[in-house]
Amino acid sequence: MMEALKGPSADTRPMADEWGVTLSGYAPVRDKNGKVVAVLGVDMDARDVAAVRREIIQLSLTIAGAGVLVSFFLGFALAGQAANRIQKVVAGTRHLARDELEYRVEVEGHDEISELAESFNLMAKTLLESRKRLEDYFFRVVQSLVRIMEAKDHYTRGHSERVGHYANLIALKMGLSERDANLLKIAGELHDIGKMAVQEHILNKPGSLTPEEWEQIRKHPIIGGESVKPVFYRDEIIMLSIRQHHERYDGGGYPDKLKGEEISLYAQIVAVADAYDAMTSDRAYRKALGKAAAIAEIKKHSGGQFAPDVVQAFLEVIE
Repeated sequence: MMEALKGPSADTRPMADEWGVTLSGYAPVRDKNGKVVAVLGVDMDARDVAAVRREIIQLSLTIAGAGVLVSFFLGFALAGQAANRIQKVVAGTRHLARDELEYRVEVEGHDEISELAESFNLMAKTLLESRKRLEDYFFRVVQSLVRIMEAKDHYTRGHSERVGHYANLIALKMGLSERDANLLKIAGELHDIGKMAVQEHILNKPGSLTPEEWEQIRKHPIIGGESVKPVFYRDEIIMLSIRQHHERYDGGGYPDKLKGEEISLYAQIVAVADAYDAMTSDRAYRKALGKAAAIAEIKKHSGGQFAPDVVQAFLEVIE
């Protein structure tokens, strides 16, 4: 809360105390002279997050332990085809241990081994659903924080949602799966979450930024990626899109100065969507460009700032 006297701040993990388990976000309220006169706090009950996390750990240990023990004893009692079927169940426990909750065991028959496989699949499905509930809860919390951040600056209001929309359409145009396209929509909506850690006067500064201020701005992709890592660490699309969306195809971007195919395709898509919406929106330092002018800029920097194949897909979408 004290950090909110300087700028927006938020918990990056559930906090437990005598009041319960919560996720909190804070933002300064300023008077017309820019002086902080109050702090706005938003507390969200995170007991579900903690409970689901414990449930996942407990179920993982139970399933892994039961699967290994059952497979061990049955392995001595059966041979030939039966042993092969048991090995499938054992393989399933190994996939589960690697957090591959989508994996399913395929064992035919109507005996105890097939029933064990069905039980394994049911438990894995339950784990996957629990994890999705956790991710959905976390995503809704982060969405709320993004909207709080954008509400403080009418220039960027709705920007993240539009970037997610454009990124989704570009991904589908490029032939990505519907699942990947939907993840890119989430990545687009969260791409600027790291700006919660950037001081408000820098984000809204009408003039040129100092080198020190630019240094703060360049940190927001790293901060954003770290902020969502506790829940989305399995989803490379979201993680890389947030961290790399300011990398340039010619290697002149930040924070890692990646070049060409070193940059994730997902981040390249978000970069084009982000640039187009930024150019067609009013900002503190300039007025919005027209649609035609923004498209011309995207074309001009194809192969420099942007990946050519992504630009081509974008042009087909925007037309």
